[in-house]
Amino acid sequence: NTNSTVDATALAFTNTLPTGLVVAATPNSATTTATGGTLTAEPASSTISYTGGTVAASTSATISIDVTANDFGDFTNLTGELSSNLGNSGTASATLRVNPPPGFSKIFTPDSITVGSTSTLIFTIDNSGSTANAANINFSNTLPDGVTIATPANASTTATGGTLTADNGSDTISYTGGNITAGATATIT
Repeated sequence: NTNSTVDATALAFTNTLPTGLVVAATPNSATTTATGGTLTAEPASSTISYTGGTVAASTSATISIDVTANDFGDFTNLTGELSSNLGNSGTASATLRVNPPPGFSKIFTPDSITVGSTSTLIFTIDNSGSTANAANINFSNTLPDGVTIATPANASTTATGGTLTADNGSDTISYTGGNITAGATATIT
């Protein structure tokens, strides 16, 4: 209401969240800086409403609600129209990008060897579908009975940072604290 010399009263709007988004189970920030009014945002519901609020002349106010996504993708949220004593202000729109978790796979290559021969175990962490960096990547793997890490282990990773542990003769491989940039794939070998 920054461009007005009159208080905006009787503010009201309804917002139905897009399929896949709901009000968070503990909506910590279901708050408003407007004066008065009733904000309704029930946990796990898809409807948010506000009625009866006031925003003084030459000021603005915010309404904040935590939401949770049930899936990944782009969620475009379009509100209903905002009404007040000053008329209809139209709708508001915003898009939330929810990134998928990194994919994780492993393969022995070759996948068939003779006793005493060596195969390479390759773990792939795929963050190619995400626009966010994957941070603090951690995993551990215990090899099956009868299989141990070769000497030398030739352990390496294309991930950034982190600690790769693959001790010669051991049956456990672990990786902690690594990072993979958005849109990238990394391997631990």
